[in-house]
Amino acid sequence: MKMEHHLVLLRKNILWHILSVKSKFKIPEKFVHQLVKLPETGMGYQLVKIFLSDGKILRKRKVLNSSILELEPNESIASSEIENIELDI
Repeated sequence: MKMEHHLVLLRKNILWHILSVKSKFKIPEKFVHQLVKLPETGMGYQLVKIFLSDGKILRKRKVLNSSILELEPNESIASSEIENIELDI
């Protein structure tokens, strides 16, 4: 019984980890050049607003080293959907 309980907890932890992993992808070069010129929010990252072609705005998304966008686990976008990126202060 105790071993089964541990297996259930382990499965829940693994599932939680899989669902909470943020996806990352390289943003288009034109935005990399734009972000390199702007200040960092913290060491090696910037918090940005992502303006999408459908009018949606993703706020407080982290960009690492002015080039790698981190999305929330439930988000998925194509780089071609990005219309603009600005610092989210």
